[in-house]
Amino acid sequence: MPKKQMSCARSLLSFVSMKVYSFIKDQYNLLPIEVEVSCVNGTAEFEIMGQADSLIKECKQKIFSAFRNCNFELPSSKRIFVNLRPSYIRKSSQGLDLAIALAILWELKQLSCPVDTQKTLIYGELGLDGSVFTPDDIAGVLNLPEGFDHLITGLSHEKLMVPSYGISRLNQFSPEENVFDEAAVRHLQVAPPVDDIYVSKELAELMKAICIGEHSCLFAGPKGSGKSTVVENLAKMLRPLEEEEFFKVRQINQYFGESIQWRPIVAPHHTSTVLAMVGGGARALPGEFTRAHGGVLLLDEYLEFPVPVQEALREPMETGSINVSRLGGRKVHPADFLLMATTNLCPCGEYFPSKKHRCICRLSLRRRYVEKLSGPVLDRFHILCFAENWAEKEEVSLLSLQKELQELYLNRSKTKSVKSFKESELLKDFDSKFDLENLSLLSKSSRRRKIACLQLAKSFALANKREEINRSDFDKAMRYSFRSFESLRWEMHRDL
Repeated sequence: MPKKQMSCARSLLSFVSMKVYSFIKDQYNLLPIEVEVSCVNGTAEFEIMGQADSLIKECKQKIFSAFRNCNFELPSSKRIFVNLRPSYIRKSSQGLDLAIALAILWELKQLSCPVDTQKTLIYGELGLDGSVFTPDDIAGVLNLPEGFDHLITGLSHEKLMVPSYGISRLNQFSPEENVFDEAAVRHLQVAPPVDDIYVSKELAELMKAICIGEHSCLFAGPKGSGKSTVVENLAKMLRPLEEEEFFKVRQINQYFGESIQWRPIVAPHHTSTVLAMVGGGARALPGEFTRAHGGVLLLDEYLEFPVPVQEALREPMETGSINVSRLGGRKVHPADFLLMATTNLCPCGEYFPSKKHRCICRLSLRRRYVEKLSGPVLDRFHILCFAENWAEKEEVSLLSLQKELQELYLNRSKTKSVKSFKESELLKDFDSKFDLENLSLLSKSSRRRKIACLQLAKSFALANKREEINRSDFDKAMRYSFRSFESLRWEMHRDL
């Protein structure tokens, strides 16, 4: 071969690149990307292209330190170019260190490549001494993307749910030292323990119905009546999520730097701003509404929250998501939570419709306080319960109530949820002739109020292991989903 052709061939060979695949963050999920590495002769240079953030760019120093500690030759006479594709996406990742380091070593032939790089994902965090760690966010991956068979990562303390090779150090990789587990290991949800206390039989029935139907509820009453204790324990007694649901929720909480074993229970302070609750900022980031996705948003002292925060609840309570639009873009964040709130009815915390004499607040002050209740948001609550006589009778243990609910969840694991029942289906479950008066009252209220009442009646029936709704179920539902709202609306404003 002529010298000129040989030199051209060598120059072409020198530009042959190594391509591997890794993950970047895509909001709450991990998105596979291509990592292309090319090492050419020239002065020492290390360039990462493809809109990498500062966290990814920091890997340069970590990789060179790891090479030195693992006795690899430092590429001091090479120009290293790393291209992250697709290039139009801004990239952030916890585990690109390992993918870039292995691609450089394989490109320079300092380490043999024992895997098919077209079918293997590489995702791991690199230590300065060459140690490899498993990023926290990989634990939420249920399945590898289509076309990939294995994952290379660090040695994980908890088994991953995808086929994986685990390595402890950069220079100790071999396919024989793998932690591949053919059976996908599922993380079990662990319900937090409820308080060892007793409640009245009436309250226990209501709590059971709330848990079965997952009804949004507002508990109003004087201070010290146990409202906060009730809602905190209600959050612990809800049904466990399905496996796929739970892992999606787990991924969202990992985005917020948390690791959960149960449905999230988010209880922000009433001084939280709209930005903290809804989300926002230049990049339209998520807020507390999204952190509560799949779990419970617990708003203690509901009327102390700013009115804009209360109004912002309209969209997620209706659609299960929140739209955040900013100059940097628009994002739709998941926000399908169960709202449980508690409130006093006046600033001193003593007012109650049947015990008005105990309140020392001025009428004008009490009026301003009650007027914070937004009608449209209040209409989205399924239940309004006045907490007055809860402490007078202690008949049912919350521990026994939790066990009873767990048995009900097992029996109804594959049946339709109460939320999914339509109005026509609910009306078929009982003979409407037995309570025409109440049904006529419901017809004059909003459609949301009517459906909420019917769904709560269905939950009371299911709590008693019945599919049909009887008169007792409907009377209880009317009490908590209709009459209590009317009582608050007319009696409070008439008094003020």
